[in-house]
Amino acid sequence: MSFQYLTRHYHSLNTFPVEQFELESAVAVDTEFIRRSTYYTRLGLVQLATRENSVTLDPIHSDVECLRSFLTNLHVSKIMHASRQDVDIFLHRLGVVPKPLIDTQILAEFCGFEANISLRALCHHFFNVTLDKSCQRLDWLKRPLPSKALRYAHDDVQYTYHCYEKLRELSGNKYAWFLEDMAAVQEGAFYQETPETLLKKFKKPVRYLSKDQVVILMKILMARDQAASWFNMAVRHVLSDELCLEMSMDGAPQKRLCKEILEKYYKENKPMGWPSPDPTIDIKAHLLEIISKALNQDVQLPENVQEGVKKSEVLNLQEKIIKIAEAHQMNPSLLARKRDIHAALKDPSSSSLGKGWRTSLVSHLF
Repeated sequence: MSFQYLTRHYHSLNTFPVEQFELESAVAVDTEFIRRSTYYTRLGLVQLATRENSVTLDPIHSDVECLRSFLTNLHVSKIMHASRQDVDIFLHRLGVVPKPLIDTQILAEFCGFEANISLRALCHHFFNVTLDKSCQRLDWLKRPLPSKALRYAHDDVQYTYHCYEKLRELSGNKYAWFLEDMAAVQEGAFYQETPETLLKKFKKPVRYLSKDQVVILMKILMARDQAASWFNMAVRHVLSDELCLEMSMDGAPQKRLCKEILEKYYKENKPMGWPSPDPTIDIKAHLLEIISKALNQDVQLPENVQEGVKKSEVLNLQEKIIKIAEAHQMNPSLLARKRDIHAALKDPSSSSLGKGWRTSLVSHLF
């Protein structure tokens, strides 16, 4: 395998050798980054690989704009492993979701592997190779990078491509089902935070809150996330989970929310040396606008799919789904998770089990 580490200034398609990848049917893509105290990741490297060659672009000294045409070329599949953070980077930097997108972590589930399997585990399974992960926590923004780090980056993207080839062959006819699932992951809306997604991520228990308080909490979480995005501060530095919970029980007065966020911003901003998000904008006024919009939005409580469903029915359907998944050599959770089973028992046609490729496997159960 050949390896090139490109450090020149690539600002346009005339200089970056993107044409060699535009001719491929599929190219592996990986990134190295750090995300410690900021909302958005700070990009350190972008790696592209085919079966025999890989190129690493240094975004510290180059403009990632030169990747736009490649990332949006519908004739070239972009292969990534656990693609969420990589896609988030391209969405933030370029405003695009790479298409067509192939996530080998998801594809592995169609081949019977566990959910969220690591690239390292796949490499060990297919090639009896143990990827070196000693550079995982490296500061990828430092220059020059040690040769060991460049080898690490090269191996990750190169083996992503080779794992894809193995999984593509192993998936057989199920590859069409996989592509169907990937369609949703290629939509920009999939990566947008909503009050519902933020509530799912919230670490503190909310079972003691009233329904009205949960709705207020969802709005507070949305305000926190949007403020963190604007300030480019890690969410935990904007407001703690404990404070969000406390304010949801106090009715989340707009002025207090603004006061708490501003105090955190100035406290964290000064030692970190972060600049104002926009020197021409009044920070307090704009923050109040963000908070007001979040608190006044129409938010609905997520449906409790477990209500009205017997536990015995859930277990019975779960057992049948496991058998079907095993018969097709795929991860059962890919076919249906517990929430999907509850939803299907309430209304099969509107659940995930009543749509797409899953219907052909389980329709006889209802």
